[in-house]
Amino acid sequence: MEVIDRLIDRVGQGDRKGSLLLIEEGIRLNPDTDVVTTLLDPFLNQVGSTWQRGECTLAQAYVATKVTEETLNRFVPSPGDTGPATPKKGPAVETPEEFLTLPVPDPDTTPLLRSFIEGTRLTREVAGPDLPVGGIVLNPFDLIAVVIGLETWIDTLLFREDILPQVFANTSSDFVDFSKALLENGASFIVSSGGVINTTVLPRHMVEQIVVPMLRETFSRVSAPVIIHNGGGSITPSMDLFHSLPNVAGMVVNEGNDQTVARRLAGEDALLVCGLDAPTLHRRSPREIRKSTSAVLKGRAGDRCIAIGTTGPDPGCETTSEHVLAMKSAVCATGP
Repeated sequence: MEVIDRLIDRVGQGDRKGSLLLIEEGIRLNPDTDVVTTLLDPFLNQVGSTWQRGECTLAQAYVATKVTEETLNRFVPSPGDTGPATPKKGPAVETPEEFLTLPVPDPDTTPLLRSFIEGTRLTREVAGPDLPVGGIVLNPFDLIAVVIGLETWIDTLLFREDILPQVFANTSSDFVDFSKALLENGASFIVSSGGVINTTVLPRHMVEQIVVPMLRETFSRVSAPVIIHNGGGSITPSMDLFHSLPNVAGMVVNEGNDQTVARRLAGEDALLVCGLDAPTLHRRSPREIRKSTSAVLKGRAGDRCIAIGTTGPDPGCETTSEHVLAMKSAVCATGP
């Protein structure tokens, strides 16, 4: 089990090469060992246990998967070809090099971006001049994951540091250009997703060493407040790293996260957006929504820097205005 423990330690540090060297050493010392039953099975079981306890990030689990895959390819005989692979839909491009060949989208001529800009303009018309309107922009870190796929992006982060500055230059420019277009068409602040930058995906040291510097440079070029949205995964453990970034005015707290801890990490002046999980909102009755929203407000009584909203990804299509208005009703009943 000593080899397994050392292997888990190597994977925890994102060290794929060191993990493979440990496996090679174990096989060299025990050439008759069954690699699958005595090494890989207990190794993956332990990785699974740490994942269940919340002690393993997606990036670390990815390294474990790659180590297992390479070990099988090198040391376990193949059972032979099982026939043609089933075609599957993949990402837009497959490598970071291909990503760099793509032009940075022009908000004025790209149809999808134009639809968001027009939607923001119409929302401002309906809201009037006084209500704040947010413009939603995929953060530069999440954008690349969408384009090349999360697996390839994590592989790039872990093993292709040489190409990261060029990738970030492109995604940062896209974020700044799109944010500027939204602000010019009625947005008063920017909502930036946090789906891939949270510590359930990346170890904290990677968030601190890679994500934060990139966001600092990007957000400094946006002339408006920025709210970092959780995007589904919790950003609470990283709030102390995000709250001092340029123009960051607030962050979204996942339903179920400790809001007292979030406040301590985010600082006293940051806006905390607290509320109910958006994808499951339609499963609750308006009465349940009012009750749960009131409980959130009660828990933050005396906190003057909170707002009520949905957390997580987008609400499902089954969500009605009645569900949303039930949250507003609870806020109005609570009073200032």
